[in-house]
Amino acid sequence: MWSPFKHLYRVIEQTVINPNESAISSLEVCLKRHKQVFVNLLRNPPKNEANRSQLRACATQGVPFSGNSRAFPVSTELIEESIIISDMFDLDEFLALELLCTAQHQMVHYPGLPRGLVAVLLYYDGRKAVANSIRDLFQITSGVSWVPESPKKLVQLVSLFSQNLVEDSNILDRIIDLLNELDIVKEN
Repeated sequence: MWSPFKHLYRVIEQTVINPNESAISSLEVCLKRHKQVFVNLLRNPPKNEANRSQLRACATQGVPFSGNSRAFPVSTELIEESIIISDMFDLDEFLALELLCTAQHQMVHYPGLPRGLVAVLLYYDGRKAVANSIRDLFQITSGVSWVPESPKKLVQLVSLFSQNLVEDSNILDRIIDLLNELDIVKEN
């Protein structure tokens, strides 16, 4: 919910700043890997009762990590925080747990703030990174009456990707829907 989005934005930003062959290749790989992020723009995987029950069971059984044969214990406090984050953002419980674990590692950058608040900050920072990514991609896209001053290979790659998002995923309608759903009072 945070790290992949920040990585995506960093790759786009670095490619725009220094559009060499290596950066463009990295961008192409990154766009293929993260296409679903744009297709499902700012939609969270919803909370799930089965995952909630499984998460609660982790208090006694631990959480299994991929590539590791043993499960790691999880405190009931962390499980309860995960459920709160899940309810706040209508987010899958295990993604909420992952967000809290990331927040735990990032707390050194936010001295004095509790883990839950850092998780909320990271959540919104990740969403901002996705929004900035889509903005920057559309700015590189060639249009009817303009052509960006970026290298031709970069413009072709991004234009094709953007065109697919517009035609196949109807991303422009999704952006308009998100703007209509925006409630400034609720966000404050």
